[in-house]
Amino acid sequence: MRLFIAIPFEPPMLDALTQVQASLKAGGVRGGFTARQNLHMTLAFLGEVRDPRPVIGALDRVPLQQGAMTFEKTEMFRDILVCAFRVEPQVRQYVRDLRAELDNAGIGFDRKPFRPHVTLVRRAALAENGADAVSQAAEPLRAVEASVRRVCLMRTDFADGRPRYSCIHEVR
Repeated sequence: MRLFIAIPFEPPMLDALTQVQASLKAGGVRGGFTARQNLHMTLAFLGEVRDPRPVIGALDRVPLQQGAMTFEKTEMFRDILVCAFRVEPQVRQYVRDLRAELDNAGIGFDRKPFRPHVTLVRRAALAENGADAVSQAAEPLRAVEASVRRVCLMRTDFADGRPRYSCIHEVR
């Protein structure tokens, strides 16, 4: 099964993110918009894992460091439109501790540096006034602060060629 570890969002942040997506669509942005139920912040991508039990054990051994995250900016990674976030130092420390525990347990993961963000649109194509539309669309996020209260081990399934993420283990 294909797994990753992520911070799921509570309804106020999900509402703001989907409002941003609606504004982007209205502003002419085209592409594959991330479904509301799939919006999350990835902490570690594991890829194909046969048995999730060692990952669950590693997750349970690392105390969750609660902290806040706030919207920083929207930006493009190649053709992916994301919202970047600032996270408090204890959240960054949690990610370091989690990745160290995965490493100690011999669990492979993508070692790219942690960049706190949420993918809004894949294969994004901006309209002529794209930069302005993106900047204006992100305004609802400035008023929302999210707390990290839980982390999930997420499984990716595909239905009709579209990914669907589900939490198979949660740490609070």
